[in-house]
Amino acid sequence: MDYIVTIYRIPLERSNEKNKLIQKLKKYNELTSDNYTKLPDKFTDLDSWPKKSNLCCINCGFSSNKRMPFFTPHKEDKNGHIVRSLNGMTCSPSCSIFIINRVADPNVRNELYRLVHLLCEKMTGIKKIDIAASPNPRTLKKFGGTISEEDYQYRIYCMNKEIMDGLYYDSNFLGDKF
Repeated sequence: MDYIVTIYRIPLERSNEKNKLIQKLKKYNELTSDNYTKLPDKFTDLDSWPKKSNLCCINCGFSSNKRMPFFTPHKEDKNGHIVRSLNGMTCSPSCSIFIINRVADPNVRNELYRLVHLLCEKMTGIKKIDIAASPNPRTLKKFGGTISEEDYQYRIYCMNKEIMDGLYYDSNFLGDKF
């Protein structure tokens, strides 16, 4: 199969405009990306882990501005530190479990469950925790469902109260409604 390659010549003045635009975009990206919390690549201990984050959960879209950011683990390194998956953070262990439930390979899924439990233990000091998966985020009003954001967060909290109390630094994280 033959391919046709067309080379376009950009006049010099348009090329300069393009370069200026690229430089502006790079500066904009540097400014905006620096406004987001940078999470370490692995969880080593509570002292070095951020206490809150302005990043949004990749599962439900909520921010972790009133709690410790959580993540879906990828693996445990040789020092026992839990390496995070590079595909984002979650707002709770429940959202991590919801994501893990979609993994097809049962062996991989079981290893990820083990790592979430280990991470919860390291973050909260509580051993042998049952973690319920968050409700499907498609049930949220913002995604066309029927549940408000407050009700969704409250459901996650109630399903995993023991864990969630250990992850929150703000005693009024659910607002005055609850």
